Amino acid sequence: MQYKSHSFLRSLIIIQGLFIASCYEQNRIIPGISNDNALELFDKGNVLFLDVRTREEHQINSIPNSIHIPLQELGERLIELEKYNDRMMIVYCRSGNRSAKGTKILLNSGFDAVNLLGGMINWKKTVQ
Repeated sequence: MQYKSHSFLRSLIIIQGLFIASCYEQNRIIPGISNDNALELFDKGNVLFLDVRTREEHQINSIPNSIHIPLQELGERLIELEKYNDRMMIVYCRSGNRSAKGTKILLNSGFDAVNLLGGMINWKKTVQ
């Protein structure tokens, strides 16, 4: 009877460990960049801005020269970004939530990406 109890306990510990690891991966800290630092990089022109908002949002206003791939399509369209793999990507949306998800997709695919904290709501430069 004691042997079965140890086996059950061991299984429970393993399941808990897998659950914790899964939660850690889902809540992995996504690197972010402040508006001021993003503006500096924008002025230097050596980064790529990626808009993951909807097509309609992008048409209303966007950061000049940014690439637009809606978050729902990002996973399927990563090949389009491969030619920019040598540059840092600053991912943005309206407030920073969707872009955090987009940044995670890019990081998991080997891209150098950061989330624009506060998104377009905090963007202080001209838009197109």
